[in-house]
Amino acid sequence: MIYIVSLRALSLSLSLSLSLSLKNNTAYGGAFSGRSPTIIAFWTVVREDLSEDERHKLLQFVTGSAHVPIGGFGCLLNKSRKKTPFKIRPKSSVQVTALGIMGAIPEAHTCFNTLELPVFGDDRARIKEVLELLLTGEQDGFSRA
Repeated sequence: MIYIVSLRALSLSLSLSLSLSLKNNTAYGGAFSGRSPTIIAFWTVVREDLSEDERHKLLQFVTGSAHVPIGGFGCLLNKSRKKTPFKIRPKSSVQVTALGIMGAIPEAHTCFNTLELPVFGDDRARIKEVLELLLTGEQDGFSRA
């Protein structure tokens, strides 16, 4: 049997597959687990609110590469070429941005494939706002003052 799939349907399927595969291969640190309100809200935003391009930018922000590694996310390597899973751990420091938004901003440690995510509870709107600000900024890890 042959199935005909539109390019849009295929693109949507691959995009959702990227976020689901990443979620299924994520380790959590500190007080976070897969059932933490912040984590549930984070993955909901990634799956439902971010475009495919933004998902790739998020991946680049955390790992240093916008591409899925050969073998899938279970094969992510650190800079020493050791298998190191995508990790999310809580960030506790508070910052004020140039835009005047109070609160912590996510921070990435690309050598360790780690995202330090502020504890936002289940505030999906706040997570979306912060990720959008983060992903529309400079992608080389540095911003101009």
